[in-house]
Amino acid sequence: MLNLDIKRQLFLCCYDISDTARRERICAIVKSFAVGGQYSCYECFLSRSEYQMLVRMLKASSEPGDSIVLQPVLSYEEVKYLGVATAPVNLGFTYIG
Repeated sequence: MLNLDIKRQLFLCCYDISDTARRERICAIVKSFAVGGQYSCYECFLSRSEYQMLVRMLKASSEPGDSIVLQPVLSYEEVKYLGVATAPVNLGFTYIG
């Protein structure tokens, strides 16, 4: 079950969209909520209202056949980062603009 009772929850948002214009639009939406990521997978610390807003924006911008996954990271264990990956930072706010 999604735990949005806490102030912010870490989510991974990944997408696979074949249409270039729509993919760029989805990427811009996701990156406006993201604290890190690359290509088509981003980390987002979201409050309940930010989560709901992101879902509404993604639904409005996607079409049947698009694949978008917004997966909560529910583990309380330390996240492992390999290669050049860096840990996401919960800055306590989300900048949209």
